[in-house]
Amino acid sequence: MKFSLPRWRPRHLLIAWGVYWIVLFITALWPGVVAALSAINGPPGHGNISATIGDGGVVKIVATGDSVAWTGSASLTNIALAIAGPPLVLWVLWFIARGRRPAPVVREPDSLSPVAPMSYGAAPGTPSPIPSRDRDGRAS
Repeated sequence: MKFSLPRWRPRHLLIAWGVYWIVLFITALWPGVVAALSAINGPPGHGNISATIGDGGVVKIVATGDSVAWTGSASLTNIALAIAGPPLVLWVLWFIARGRRPAPVVREPDSLSPVAPMSYGAAPGTPSPIPSRDRDGRAS
C-alpha cells in the first residue's frame, strides 16, 4: 500500500506523532538518561545530576566522580519547536491533503413514484371539499 496522506484517519496522525516523539526522545535525551542512570547507580556520593532553567534555556549536567559524563542545553524556543513543530506541520499537511469533501447527493422524490399521494377526507372519485385554486389564487 502506498503512502497516501489524504487516506489517513486521526488515529494514523496520532500514531505518527507518537513515533516522532519516541524517536525524538531516543535521539536527543537517551545519552543523558544513560549517563544519569550510571550516576545514580554508582557508588554513593560519586554522582551528581543538575538541571537549571534560566535565560540561556535549559541546561542539564550529569557528573560521575570528578568528570562530567554528559551535558546538554537548549533554549526553551528550540525545545518547544522540537516537540510541537513537526507534528503541527504534519497536521497542516494532512488537513490540506484531505481537501473538501463533496456534499452528499440528496435525491428528490420522483413524481412517478409507486406510492400515490393520499387524499384525506373524501372517497376516491368524489369531489374534494377543499376548493382548488389556480395560479392567481382564485378559487375554482
